[in-house]
Amino acid sequence: MTASMRASAACNFPIRAPETSGMIMTDTSWREHGLFFFHCPKAAGTSLRSQFTPLFPPEEHSPDIEHDVFLHEQNKPRLGEFRGYKFYFGHFGRDVHDAVRVKHVPMTNFRSPADRIFSLFLFFRRNETDDALLTLPNLYPLLVAKKGGLRDFILSDDPRITVYTRNHHARQLSHSGWELDAPAARERATEILDRMPWFYVFERQSESIAWAQEAIGVTLKANVHLNSASEREREDDALRAEFEPLRARVLEANALDLELYEKAIARLDRVSRAP
Repeated sequence: MTASMRASAACNFPIRAPETSGMIMTDTSWREHGLFFFHCPKAAGTSLRSQFTPLFPPEEHSPDIEHDVFLHEQNKPRLGEFRGYKFYFGHFGRDVHDAVRVKHVPMTNFRSPADRIFSLFLFFRRNETDDALLTLPNLYPLLVAKKGGLRDFILSDDPRITVYTRNHHARQLSHSGWELDAPAARERATEILDRMPWFYVFERQSESIAWAQEAIGVTLKANVHLNSASEREREDDALRAEFEPLRARVLEANALDLELYEKAIARLDRVSRAP
């Protein structure tokens, strides 16, 4: 296939308007054309992945193209080499999506930005990586979370930290979660969100599961949860108390993510009320 043919194929993507009426149309085209799931960190994506993975044969699963800044920089020049799979599910950005998709259907998961970033801090802090490895460049966020503490992590202006803590989801859906430069992020993220036939909202599990059955024909188990490292946040009241005074600042620094989250909630409310 020539480059022009690939570009033409990439443009043939069905545009789906968000549900505005009482009728919900079931879209199962993802089974035929493929699924591209933008896994937003610390929003129950690992649990969701375990339920979507068996729906595609192993040979149709993409490799783990990127899950941090370093893999992103390594694979960015060769994203076209990852085309040809039907199931993409990972911490991948819009740049990966645009490079590999043909008619793949996009989906994602949401969580309130402040709680998601607090959970991310706990995940890094409780990671069992050996201390001797914390000087590795790709483990800098773990080093700060483990040795510096909550305020150092949450309020850091270091781009090695802010790439995780400032509008990561908006950048992921518009450009790449692993790059801080994201012009027109609001417009581009909203555009792809409006194309999604379904997404998951962590705080609204029951509605998200019911919508999955109606919108994409998938029966999800009602046990979608965070992994064990994140569940421990319930055990640590002291860190939660330390975080609460910082909540407003976290939301201010994640205004785009909060806006997208609120759009997702509004759409979920709309479809949940549909007769």
